[in-house]
Amino acid sequence: MEGVRQVTVIFCGAAVMAAALRLLCGNRLEKSGRYIIALIMLSAIITSVAGARINFSLPDIEASAPADAAVSLSEYQAERLVEALLKENNVTYGKIMAIATKSEGGGIIINEIRIEGAGEKDKILSVIRSAGIECAVVFS
Repeated sequence: MEGVRQVTVIFCGAAVMAAALRLLCGNRLEKSGRYIIALIMLSAIITSVAGARINFSLPDIEASAPADAAVSLSEYQAERLVEALLKENNVTYGKIMAIATKSEGGGIIINEIRIEGAGEKDKILSVIRSAGIECAVVFS
């Protein structure tokens, strides 16, 4: 049964390829085009009957994201969290960067927050600490 399926798949693939070739050639190669299509079909049948193994299966693609993508996402989430806290409290700043990792339980562990262009450093520290974030805060 597998052999019949392979012959059918190869024959259909050759038919599609031959039809595309005929469309490209147009009427200029009508006589020789018939011979070319016949040769393609004949070679498809011979190779499938002769036992040539053709595998059309796709390789397994791993669904999980790479580890550095998870770290990058954690850092992005930490930056957005601190950004939201500072905006709620009307604190001015330039840019926020975070160094964070993902815990085994799915949480975020913020290791360091870098804030550029901060005017009110004491207010920023109090907002971050009042939110329960215990990490190093670096101003530049």
